[in-house]
Amino acid sequence: MEFVDKIIANLEKLGPYWPFFAWLFISMLIGRVMNKQIFTDAAARAERGGKWYVFWDAKWFYVWMRRTLVLHPVFAGFIIAWSWKEPSPGVDLVVERFAYFGLSGGLSVFAYELIKGIGKKFDIDVTLPGDSRTPPPPAPVPPPVPKD
Repeated sequence: MEFVDKIIANLEKLGPYWPFFAWLFISMLIGRVMNKQIFTDAAARAERGGKWYVFWDAKWFYVWMRRTLVLHPVFAGFIIAWSWKEPSPGVDLVVERFAYFGLSGGLSVFAYELIKGIGKKFDIDVTLPGDSRTPPPPAPVPPPVPKD
């Protein structure tokens, strides 16, 4: 029980920094869905037509969104930092907030692989949205046994 108490005591020290970890995990989940469902390789390679001003239906839009996908959580972190005045103790200046949320967004790119590796070590299959596969169809129900 002493080991568990030490873990809980260390987690309580991380309490004031919950915005960092919240943005890390939220951007990890959003990024995983974007990577596997929206800005896929197939979407980037698909030929699209349309007007030049309908950018979301242009091939270059998907290509560049796919290529810069790892920078999106960093830039979104900058937007959060601009609007959140004091996310944690000691994070007061704009530059500090930009580094705080930008680093959190940048680490979100690697957080999934880290969590997946730790889960693999303990024989836990970690799946997030976009990773799961459609379950197989249910087995057919055998006919009822006739009563004699």
